[in-house]
Amino acid sequence: MYLHRISDVRVDAVTKRNFAVFLELCGPDALQDVVIATTRWDELDESLGVKRENELKSKATLFKPAIDGGASLVRCQGTRDSAHAILRDLLRVERPPMELQIQREMVHEGKDISDTAAGLELRREILKLTEENERELRELQDEMEDATREEVPGLEREFQVLRDKLAQLDMEQKKLSEHPKPTSEGLRRFLPSLLCCKALRVLFDHQRKY
Repeated sequence: MYLHRISDVRVDAVTKRNFAVFLELCGPDALQDVVIATTRWDELDESLGVKRENELKSKATLFKPAIDGGASLVRCQGTRDSAHAILRDLLRVERPPMELQIQREMVHEGKDISDTAAGLELRREILKLTEENERELRELQDEMEDATREEVPGLEREFQVLRDKLAQLDMEQKKLSEHPKPTSEGLRRFLPSLLCCKALRVLFDHQRKY
């Protein structure tokens, strides 16, 4: 299940990246078991919410490809009954659940998490953020060369912030390689959930900071 706030004025780059990684974790074959639930309907007029909902369903850059692949888009009204209804529909499905892409990649193909489709998506994002921060760092260095004495302290603080971000990105890259090896049947059973949580945690951690 993927949750999306219908109250968001627009779908920003972070949300799109989150969803892209979520889809890579699941894979196209498991989309029939995916539910995209929109939340916070009580925070806006319903007509506006319906307009945003239609946009989410119809735009190729948003949820349309997932829905075309079999995913369901539902509303979560923020109540216990609404949440239970969504879960009941998920559990009522009679067909056997499809294998997750990350499960197949790691358990059956023996890939490291960094080499899975989801891991590669994360690595591309980390690389993009690293390049952006390095560019800003170079520009800041050029500014510092021409800065007045009064401007230097502020620029030095910005410089340190960028260096800290780069160090954090390097740490996040290393996290992608830290995972248990699927060496037993018991591990095979819970590995998909473990890895989904781990991969999403890495994603959300570094995107929350940047």
